[in-house]
Amino acid sequence: MSGSGVDGGGDQVCPECGSESVITDAVSGEMVCASCGLVIQERGVDREAGKIDWERLRETVETAVRFLDDAIDVNRHPLPRLTEENKRHRRIGLGIMGLADMLYALGIPYDSEEGFKTMSRVMEFIAYHAYMASSRLSGEKGSFPLFPYSDYREGILPIRGFRESDCWTLDWTAVAEMVSRGVRNSHVTTVAPTGSISMIFDVSAGLEPQFALVYEKHVSVGRFYYVDIEFERQLRERGLYSQEVLRRVAENGGSVQGLEEIPEDMQEVFVTAREIAWWDHLRAQWEIQRWVDSSVSKTINMHAGATVEDVLNAYVTAEKIGVKGVTIFRDTSKGVQVLHAPPLKRLRKAKNNTIPLLGLSVEDG
Repeated sequence: MSGSGVDGGGDQVCPECGSESVITDAVSGEMVCASCGLVIQERGVDREAGKIDWERLRETVETAVRFLDDAIDVNRHPLPRLTEENKRHRRIGLGIMGLADMLYALGIPYDSEEGFKTMSRVMEFIAYHAYMASSRLSGEKGSFPLFPYSDYREGILPIRGFRESDCWTLDWTAVAEMVSRGVRNSHVTTVAPTGSISMIFDVSAGLEPQFALVYEKHVSVGRFYYVDIEFERQLRERGLYSQEVLRRVAENGGSVQGLEEIPEDMQEVFVTAREIAWWDHLRAQWEIQRWVDSSVSKTINMHAGATVEDVLNAYVTAEKIGVKGVTIFRDTSKGVQVLHAPPLKRLRKAKNNTIPLLGLSVEDG
């Protein structure tokens, strides 16, 4: 799907992948496409109040659901079969990017208990209002053709969070009642990798922590520093911004850990992907996934000192807790890699708050 972004209440929604191809349980071998889009979480922070603008986010989600559903009818697919199946399911995939930058803006460490709760609440909010919007849309335009054969008729939603009422912060019984009467789209949420498009919008990718706060790019006319947008903003606000500070962060592996120029509170909040323990990467995916009815993209970026046992434990744990899929990349494991920053000079002490939740022992860390 091609086209420009849609402005929904101030947040930006933009087309992501042209389609999300999956094999469904409904018919063996049936191929289904999805119309996918993204909500940029970093743009939804009320900076004066220091909190998420929930009303703005709700308006954005409702606009995005209508937009993505309309896109189904104007999309052109290479095969007639894809067009037919797309309209039978009317599957959409509203996802997120800029999550790490949102947490930076709120002053919340990605791998903290507050960080995990915030991730879960944001994704729950998006899923909740996406289902509500899709159900209301069915009143205008009708439900997806396979609705009569779906569990929606019984008020059953295809997400783990719906079955775990102890984690609700919203009234999901109201959603169940609405979708039992009709829903426009068979699926409404997904989390795409957004590796390239996030660079265009200058925010962190998908649900990922930022890979590096500063990294250097070499081109024919010189060297340039690429800086995380929220990190730069806060450096300027505190009067700390300078090319020398950027150079120091870049040489420190894109990390602020152990740098005397950076205040301790910023070192606590501005954590990067390679500094986060693999179990906290999994915890983030687990929290987000409970509210997603399609696929979730997650990469565990391990530092160069990660062992074979670290990789094995991460995959085994992912299988045990039932996450839908995970990719592991160990820094410097390839001669050429898409994202590059110097090796970390100082490893941040890992938090163990996630270990009991995942059924691990401290030794597993």
